[in-house]
Amino acid sequence: MFRTPLKATTLILLGILSLLAENSATVASSVLRLVNYSGKALDALNNPVSGTVGVTFAIYKDQEAGAAL
Repeated sequence: MFRTPLKATTLILLGILSLLAENSATVASSVLRLVNYSGKALDALNNPVSGTVGVTFAIYKDQEAGAAL
């Protein structure tokens, strides 16, 4: 069917690369890039914070305790 082993090897490698590209796209699409959050920022006296403030979020594997991912 193939006249040279090089052609057969090339087609096999292209097939493998195609499968790898599909698998990596599937993994990448299962990871969320955006997490919606709704809430309000309050100061120590329970008053709404006004102006520009910095907020840091941490993602944890478990709901309670443990180290941040």
